[in-house]
Amino acid sequence: MKDFFRKLQASFAPDKINHFGISYILMHIINFFLPLPVTIIAVALIGIIKEIYIDEKPDKGDLIADAVGILFYTIVVLLVIYFL
Repeated sequence: MKDFFRKLQASFAPDKINHFGISYILMHIINFFLPLPVTIIAVALIGIIKEIYIDEKPDKGDLIADAVGILFYTIVVLLVIYFL
């Protein structure tokens, strides 16, 4: 059981948390100026371009963390729209 939690903790590396948070924040900022579908595409492209051109070694886990941040923001926005 301890090994399970150690592996789980290792999968939440600070880099992945940063990718999640930055994607969420970018979604929030860009969504002020663009509709939600365009915002999703723009933030996804920013993450992909960052991984390809800026990082020395692209990481699929970073892209997954970006996607989770985008998805989380989208769910929050849709819930707020639905319940308000």
